[in-house]
Amino acid sequence: MIGWIFLAGTVIATVFAQLAFKKFHLVHHKFYLVAAITLFCLVVPCTYLAVRQLGIGRVYIGAALAYVITPLAACKAFGEELTRSQMAALGLILAGVITYNL
Repeated sequence: MIGWIFLAGTVIATVFAQLAFKKFHLVHHKFYLVAAITLFCLVVPCTYLAVRQLGIGRVYIGAALAYVITPLAACKAFGEELTRSQMAALGLILAGVITYNL
């Protein structure tokens, strides 16, 4: 159970780090750069601890959820729009993660 919590921490920290980095490039405020770097640094121990509990394969595939959540969060946070092909790609990634973990 603790491994899943660390995997969730990996995914969440990755998503928020990417959003903070994008925000930094939009507004050029150092707070967002520091937040992004801090969150990216948090990803490393979370990933390590998740791998110890769940194994590299499961964590590697589970971490792919960041590639699904980040664009969806960017839509909400920055008003970005996703094309049909991007939505299809996100669906395929999600299907792969679910299939691997069944």
